[in-house]
Amino acid sequence: MLYDIEKIKEEILPVNVCDHFGIPYIQRGNRKFISCPDHMKNLGVEDKHIGNCILGDNFKNAYYCFACNARGNVFDFIASINNLDIKSDFHKIVNLAAECLGDETEFQIENTDEYEKSKKELKKNLENKIKLSDKELQILNFNNTFIETVTECFSDKIDDKLKKDINFNNLSGNGLSEINYLDQKTTSITITNLMVKNYDLYCKLVKDKCEFLLNDLKKKILKDYNYIWKKIGNNDERQYHYFIDKILYQYKMKFLNVKEIYFKFLTDEERSSVDVSWLFNK
Repeated sequence: MLYDIEKIKEEILPVNVCDHFGIPYIQRGNRKFISCPDHMKNLGVEDKHIGNCILGDNFKNAYYCFACNARGNVFDFIASINNLDIKSDFHKIVNLAAECLGDETEFQIENTDEYEKSKKELKKNLENKIKLSDKELQILNFNNTFIETVTECFSDKIDDKLKKDINFNNLSGNGLSEINYLDQKTTSITITNLMVKNYDLYCKLVKDKCEFLLNDLKKKILKDYNYIWKKIGNNDERQYHYFIDKILYQYKMKFLNVKEIYFKFLTDEERSSVDVSWLFNK
């Protein structure tokens, strides 16, 4: 049986693997820790101390051990804990990954012709859509693994689906922001999948996050500006201008990076209404 590997890679999380195989982990702040799965291979002894190895929050960075420098993606993780070879046992590893996500049939490809056809249709469908790059996701403090769940509301109105700011709430156990406005059945979804399944909601999510960050950066600039004015004032004009220039440069770069992403999702009319002139006035 063939599997849609890209779909599995988009949706699976390291914690799904732990839950499926009963691997214990502990929570420390925003991070999870596990016993290193590669200690025996790298050091010749089992890892008896849960605290050396960080459990990651996305497919690519599934785990990293400070003691033996072991690291790997989710497939590597599954291979290590099941004593499988990443190359010769790859099909088995993919099968186990699908099982970790619950219903493995959802990721199976029964008809390769239909699968290739659907891939072409999806590619065509995404041609005119704005996809965030990994760098842009990082600027917005998004993980492409968007573990926050999206409500299956009865209403079709976008604002009803965003009753609270997504990704801005208290941190959940996995270190990401939790969503507490959901009333109906929820589903885990990645940013990429959200773009495919509900482009309007995806755009609303990105725009709201950009607006939040832009306003937050503006507040921080003004707060630091006022602090320096109170601390130094006219007592030392040279030192005052040095710190002001440093603050402005630091925040300008962050602000302009977010603004560039934000403008991708705005109309020409909306762009013209955004005032950033204050950023260039000391």
